[in-house]
Amino acid sequence: MYATVSNDGTVKIWDTSMNIILQTLEGRSKGLSCATWHPQGAYLAVGDEGGNVIMWSMENQQVINSS
Repeated sequence: MYATVSNDGTVKIWDTSMNIILQTLEGRSKGLSCATWHPQGAYLAVGDEGGNVIMWSMENQQVINSS
């Protein structure tokens, strides 16, 4: 799996073997600029152009922390 972020505030989770979008998460801000996975894949941290970070739980696709 990999994640892409967009200026429209969405995060797309992709299946690497089939190259299809598995799900789209709605970010809390526009201008998302980076994403990184927790080593075990349980969490996804997403950053925006303003320096804010949103942490998602991939188990239930819920925001668990944001700054």
